[in-house]
Amino acid sequence: MDSVTRPVLVVEDDGLIRMDLMDVLVDAGFEVSEAANANQAR
Repeated sequence: MDSVTRPVLVVEDDGLIRMDLMDVLVDAGFEVSEAANANQAR
């Protein structure tokens, strides 16, 4: 398996969708950061 951490930023205003997407990405091996909107993503 690939040992390189792959970072991804999830920007989604709906908290439930954001959490579900983050769960899928973490399970796939991504290092996930989150933001609820574009201002938080900066």
